Formats: sequence, structure tokens, C-alpha cells
Amino acid sequence: IRHLVVVRNERIVGIVTDRDLRRPKVSDVFKSWEELYRISDDFQVEDIMSSPVTTIPGEADIKEAAKILVQKRIGALPVTDAAGKLTGIITDLDLLRALIGC
Repeated sequence: IRHLVVVRNERIVGIVTDRDLRRPKVSDVFKSWEELYRISDDFQVEDIMSSPVTTIPGEADIKEAAKILVQKRIGALPVTDAAGKLTGIITDLDLLRALIGC
């Protein structure tokens, strides 16, 4: 799993990616280089999640999803219904699988 969508009260509030876990944040949470890439009880999800989140409606064209991923240099898009609720996630790997038909 490389992408986790963060939902609060049925609304998307953030996304945690493997990149977020690797990206150093400048804060007092980090006390040394050895702790820089360790997850500990000092962290809350909201400390490392990316927000706001770019989403895509479920009825959008797959080419539009690919275009957004490339333009924004992201690896995943949460998919929403008409009410803005999370219904799924589409990733760069999903698009590549669709392209080659597997």
C-alpha cells in the first residue's frame, strides 16, 4: 500500500503516501538524523499527511485522471461520488495496467 486516504466525518481531509513518510518535515518532532525516517508515537497522521487533496469524480474519463497525475506529479487520486464521499482510489499503476490491458 503506497497511498492512504484520510477521512474525517465522511470528508477527505488528507492523503498519506510513501513519499510523505520519506519526506523530512522541519519541526521539533525530529531530534536527530537517526530519527528522521522513523515513525513513532510522536507522530499523528495529520502531521505527515498532504492536504488539501486533489480528487476526481468516479465518472471522469481515465485520460483526465492520467493528465492530473502527470501535471501534479502525484501517484494517486482519490475517487469521489457526487456528494464528495470517497468511493475509491486510482493510482499510476492502475493506469498503466489499463494501458497494457491486464
